[in-house]
Amino acid sequence: MATPHSCCPLAALSGLEQIAMEAHLNRISLICSVNRALWEEVGPSLRVVAAKDDEGIIRLRFFIDGEPSQEDLESASSAAAEVIADFPEHELDDKVVRLDAPERVQVTADWQIVFMRREPG
Repeated sequence: MATPHSCCPLAALSGLEQIAMEAHLNRISLICSVNRALWEEVGPSLRVVAAKDDEGIIRLRFFIDGEPSQEDLESASSAAAEVIADFPEHELDDKVVRLDAPERVQVTADWQIVFMRREPG
C-alpha cells in the first residue's frame, strides 16, 4: 500500500530539506534554460556564460574576448530573452562583459558556469 510520502518524496523532507531541494531544482532549471538558450548563439569570441538566481532576479553574464561585436550583443540579448521567458516571475539582469584572454574569468561560488570555451594553457 502506498504511503503519502511514497507518492510525493518532497513531503517526506523537513522544512529546511525542502528549501534546499527546491533551491537545487531551481539551479538545475536555470542551468538547463541557459544551456538551451545558447543553442546557435555561441560565437567564437564568447568565453564564458555564468548565471545566478538572486532572490527573484535572473543574473546572466556573457564574457567576451575582445570588443563585443553587434552580433555578440544580439546573441547575448537573444539568449537572455529565451532564459527570462522560462522564468516569467523573475526580473532579468544581463550584461556583456569584455574580458580578453588569457585573463581568467572570476566569479563567486554562487554563480553557475553554464558555458566555458576551451582555451590554451
